[in-house]
Amino acid sequence: APIFEKHCIECHDDFQYDGEYDMTTVEAMKLQGAKKVEPGVVPGAPDESGVVLFIRGIYKPQMPKQADPLTEDELH
Repeated sequence: APIFEKHCIECHDDFQYDGEYDMTTVEAMKLQGAKKVEPGVVPGAPDESGVVLFIRGIYKPQMPKQADPLTEDELH
């Protein structure tokens, strides 16, 4: 949660919804994100989770957008 609050919620909250994906609750993150990609979070399968794929830059644009990428430690 602290990493999401620091790097993600500014664009991915349920109030602004600028990023077209709500990251304010686990239930919201289990839903399919914008751009019709996998659910944001797949329990037990982080490498299949859209959030991870965007953070790693496998899906574009890499997140967090217009900011330094997360470190491996932050990602894990």
